[in-house]
Amino acid sequence: MKSVGIFYNPLNYKDGDYLNEKISDLRKRNLNVFLLAKQKRAELDSVEYIDRFSKDIIDLLVVFGGDGTMLMGAKLVIEENIPIIGFNLGKLGFLSECKKDEFDSDMTDIINNNYTIDERLALSCYLKKKKNYKYYAINDCVIYKGKYPKLINIEVYKDDEFVYVIRADGVIISTPNGSTAYSLSAGGPIVYPKSDVIVLTPINPHNLFLRPFVFPACSKLKLFLKDNVDGVHFNIDGVDISIINVNDNIFIEKSKFYSKFIKLSDKNFCKILREKFNIKNKF
Repeated sequence: MKSVGIFYNPLNYKDGDYLNEKISDLRKRNLNVFLLAKQKRAELDSVEYIDRFSKDIIDLLVVFGGDGTMLMGAKLVIEENIPIIGFNLGKLGFLSECKKDEFDSDMTDIINNNYTIDERLALSCYLKKKKNYKYYAINDCVIYKGKYPKLINIEVYKDDEFVYVIRADGVIISTPNGSTAYSLSAGGPIVYPKSDVIVLTPINPHNLFLRPFVFPACSKLKLFLKDNVDGVHFNIDGVDISIINVNDNIFIEKSKFYSKFIKLSDKNFCKILREKFNIKNKF
């Protein structure tokens, strides 16, 4: 390993001294350190700035922040097949699973190649409006009613086969990676990250017997609104992308690109699950 990129959310993170300390640590390990030009800060020393992260410049992306920042960073490098590691400066930190005070030991393991790489399924999302838009989802895509207290009807197809109409506050389409996020809060299942599936979870369905639906990852899903309801939102990984209308179609399928997360030997999925959700190890 010769070069690393650093990513953080400048809107949420202001501790330049901490960043400087970690940049200095990486450079002492004979690593080149790069940040994005749009994240330039006067107090950061000995840093090179680039317009985008690419595999011909960096070998690893190091993210400082919570899960939201991890999702942003993962999208920056997904097409470049660059692995990513996160140090949690947020709250839950399910994706940015390394603790802030573990930086030295964890980076030593990475430099010494004591790690594996988890390739996790991502989604390609196509929003068909007057113009067509393509997005990547690392965790989930969500259609929801916004501020209006009215149920919406969403028609769902799998590979052009009609599945059902969901009458609910909305619907979540998640990756296994996102199964422990919003989908879990809405009653969806916990899915092992390496599973090859897509999970559809209704949000507060009017029909109490309408349960989450697990599709094979090869499925091509199509969703569209049946009603002309104002203010329905399309959200990807916690960010509102667009207002959608009755004539807008949303197509969701497995992406040809995978997110690559660095996994250290002492941080397996089940252990992290127990720690983050305060589940007892044994009785």
